Amino acid sequence: GTILGDQLSSSYRGTVVEDRVPEDWTNYCRGATSDELEVHASMLVIARADGSKLIPLYDMVNHRNGHWYNCQHDRNIKKEHFSLVTNRRVEQGEEFYLPYNTCTICGSRVDTWGTIELFEDYGFVEPFPQRYIFPSVRLKFALDEKKSSHKPETAEMNADDENESDGLVFKWYVPPSQKGLDFLQTETERLQKVGKMKDKL
Repeated sequence: GTILGDQLSSSYRGTVVEDRVPEDWTNYCRGATSDELEVHASMLVIARADGSKLIPLYDMVNHRNGHWYNCQHDRNIKKEHFSLVTNRRVEQGEEFYLPYNTCTICGSRVDTWGTIELFEDYGFVEPFPQRYIFPSVRLKFALDEKKSSHKPETAEMNADDENESDGLVFKWYVPPSQKGLDFLQTETERLQKVGKMKDKL
């Protein structure tokens, strides 16, 4: 098989882009899925909008949790009010980061959205820290880089600064079940097999 074929667990196959179209575009906006341009436009809104609204400048703020989380937003749909404020000191040249799943108005996403869900909906693998949530096997944990010191990312940073790490830190959000530990063991073995296949390419 191929790396993304036989060795890709069914747990991670998720939904294809077209699966989201009926919910977000056809039903909500009554769009025509047969129109390729309309489908791509609807996916762009899903990826960059706050709810159903595209807001200039705000929709350019990238996602990141942990120390990098430095601004938060608030909105009142009825009063058409929207604000974006910093939640800590932001150094000159430092990028704004806003978490798409643990923000102050993210609702149920705080408990149900992790790295995998962000990838499915937004199309990117979030940098550390990462969260993994598997409710079917009662697993919820985080991975973060262990660094001697966290420095704000600025325009002057170079590649060595970004890649410098002292390893990973693992954190349980809830005590794992035996079913969850068995799941992790199976997935670890699968990923090791994928790694060996990759090395042979």
